[in-house]
Amino acid sequence: MPVLPTCLALILCDQVVDRRDTGRFDVLGAFWEIQMRSFPGHTGSFALWVVLVNGAGQVPMRLKIELLPPDRLEDEPVVDIRFTMEFNDPRVVRMYLGEVEGLHLASPGHYRLTLTAHDAELVQSYFIAVQAEPPT
Repeated sequence: MPVLPTCLALILCDQVVDRRDTGRFDVLGAFWEIQMRSFPGHTGSFALWVVLVNGAGQVPMRLKIELLPPDRLEDEPVVDIRFTMEFNDPRVVRMYLGEVEGLHLASPGHYRLTLTAHDAELVQSYFIAVQAEPPT
């Protein structure tokens, strides 16, 4: 049985700034709501910041984003991001920074992010997509 890492953070944001000289990261513009002019449509680009600890060796990771339609039981896939994390020391915090060039969102509603390691679910998070108010 593989060792599963612990997810400390799964954050959608505008940008993550790596301040290498201090060993710190600045998370700018964290959000859980996306405002769109129209649906279907494309979001702007954004960052995805994942922070993990307690892994062992090469760990295949997967992040799925799905629409949760209110009128159906089946989720609608939006994007499937796969990557590998290397854990040489389980005590060392590891980070993954994904740059998402934009998502095609079919409709307003609730969306789920599911992070897995070795095909086992680690954490879920959510965001909502809404119609932006027209300018007045």
